[in-house]
Amino acid sequence: GSWKTWLYMAGRGAGKTTFVDELATLAGGFIDFSGQVSSEVVLQKLLSDAGMRKRICRIDNVKANRFSWDTLESLITADIITGKKMYVGEASRPNNLIWCMTMNGPGQNRGRCDCDAQADEMRHPRGSGQR
Repeated sequence: GSWKTWLYMAGRGAGKTTFVDELATLAGGFIDFSGQVSSEVVLQKLLSDAGMRKRICRIDNVKANRFSWDTLESLITADIITGKKMYVGEASRPNNLIWCMTMNGPGQNRGRCDCDAQADEMRHPRGSGQR
């Protein structure tokens, strides 16, 4: 399957989080995975009734100089996501997710991302005359 991960890097106050939030409104909202989240909680959120209706996953303000998370790497490349659904048991969903990460500086392994976008370029696309 294709990797569906976007990384937004720019300085503070550049609108990275706002951009992801606005993008997510077009797709029915987002599931937030910011902060320390266990693999079990990630699967519970993704397989919940509310999570099954969402396609955008947000990881906001990544602070690590080198971001590496084995659960995320597995979820990005899986065709089907399976795990325990609360009060149900085993459940699965197709991997139609788009993972959007924001960070203030470089250091993420860019090989995992479909799109590395600078927030300034998102607000003022090339050729728009708004630089």
